[in-house]
Amino acid sequence: MHEIGIIAEIMKTVRRVMEENDATELDTVVLDVGAICMAYPPYLEESFAAVNYKTEFENAKLQMNVIQANAQCRVCNTIFDIPKHDGVCPECQADRNYEILSGTELEIKEIHAS
Repeated sequence: MHEIGIIAEIMKTVRRVMEENDATELDTVVLDVGAICMAYPPYLEESFAAVNYKTEFENAKLQMNVIQANAQCRVCNTIFDIPKHDGVCPECQADRNYEILSGTELEIKEIHAS
């Protein structure tokens, strides 16, 4: 489960940002998680709890915004949802001939701290 390492690195960043801003209480970490980013949201939640167990962030919450995985077909330029159409353009039926536009991100969007 590589999500533990991902969350551990995210929390290092959170700690650094809080120190830079003289914040001491963490309420919520908000992540943008792409639908095809290779990190499984339920495992991110479990990892968040495990990484923060018995730390000053133990009561912090994790909120995730799942970002839809969109692609643009290289044949007809149609923009479509990759998982919904199983990688096949719904307009011209081109199979896996697309450029990914969104859905691979895994980013800290917000840190709610005081």
